Amino acid sequence: MSGTRGGVQKIIKETYTDAQYIHCYAHKLNLVMAKAASVNRAVRIFFSNVQGICAFFSNSPQRTQILDDIVKKRLPRPVATRWTYHSRTVNIFYNHREDLIKTMEHMTSSDEILNNETIDQATGHLKKLKSQSFIFWLSFFQKIMPLSEILFAQFQKISLDSSSIHETVTNFERNVSKVRNSIDVGVEEGPSYKKRKQEDDRSEWKRQAVEVCDVITTQVKDRFEFSGHLVAASLFTPSKFSEYEKKIPVETLKAANTLYTFLNMNQLKSELETIYSAEEFKNMSGSVALYQFMKETQLESTFSEVVKIL
Repeated sequence: MSGTRGGVQKIIKETYTDAQYIHCYAHKLNLVMAKAASVNRAVRIFFSNVQGICAFFSNSPQRTQILDDIVKKRLPRPVATRWTYHSRTVNIFYNHREDLIKTMEHMTSSDEILNNETIDQATGHLKKLKSQSFIFWLSFFQKIMPLSEILFAQFQKISLDSSSIHETVTNFERNVSKVRNSIDVGVEEGPSYKKRKQEDDRSEWKRQAVEVCDVITTQVKDRFEFSGHLVAASLFTPSKFSEYEKKIPVETLKAANTLYTFLNMNQLKSELETIYSAEEFKNMSGSVALYQFMKETQLESTFSEVVKIL
């Protein structure tokens, strides 16, 4: 098998590592939160406003310079499909909203700003930053963001297994539920007709915020319900091959057989023993590289059960 070493190294370079692959879980979370960010009109307007303000600064060196002078913090460039973009941006808006207001006020009143488009857009963005609706949604998502960031970070770990996935997701659902139950829509003092309008608006905001929380928990349950493949994936962790060479992980094999009943367990055990003992396979970056190697070198019939499970 030593003659295949060059091919192995080529596969390692050309394929994803398990650290990138396993944690398509992180990609699933991105889909969940992207769904939450577009679940109703109010939320879509909020994120559209956030994205519009980011674009406002990214399109002009002069505006960026004023942002640097007053806020001393750059806004992320708009990438609407990435939840991590929304998360970082909301965090900056929440912590620097007053500074952003000062920045817009400077652009609308300073004699050094001669561009009418800049003045017009800054006036519109200033109104958004001061609006009660914007403040409500900013505060709401500032509570949701850290929860998703924690979950995202945990999904990046290579040591995940089905039980830890279940515990992690359950904790996330519990924390989202706490946010759901603590949504505050207090009404400011004012004339009775304005107070009634505020009560109606804030009641609707609460309904929509509850909807966001419910969508997150429902989507998370649907997308992370099955985690059994992590049990099978643990059979192909290269760092454990030397350990498995001495003692085959029988309990993990049994668990995999329960999940994937189409496998010939005796044959799979024999094929894995060969893989665990061969130095070439220990050099691989994980299950994706191993699968690609089997395909590239036409070893599918030799390792038929391994290929099935991969």
